[in-house]
Amino acid sequence: MRRLILSKAMNTRDLVGYPIDGGNITAYKRFIRSDLLYEVSGQDINILLNNKINTVIDLRYDEEIAKKPCALSNINGFQYFHYKIYGDGRIPESTEDVSVSYMEMVN
Repeated sequence: MRRLILSKAMNTRDLVGYPIDGGNITAYKRFIRSDLLYEVSGQDINILLNNKINTVIDLRYDEEIAKKPCALSNINGFQYFHYKIYGDGRIPESTEDVSVSYMEMVN
């Protein structure tokens, strides 16, 4: 696991190395997961854009977004998408099962 250090987010990391269809694995700096990006600094924005991270997929409920919207949703250079997760999900049975368990929760 590789961490991406942002000043306003505590849990930002690269999801490199997870198995995908065809026997391949996720590439470095293709999929980044993070906690809530409620606040971002100019430095954080530069870090993300310099690493070609410009698409945000927000998996929170509508009520969560209303209380604390994603700071990147209206910043030039970023694409923002909201796909809420349903249910409590389940604990993946293996590393290979992580992506499947997430997809089961997305509508």
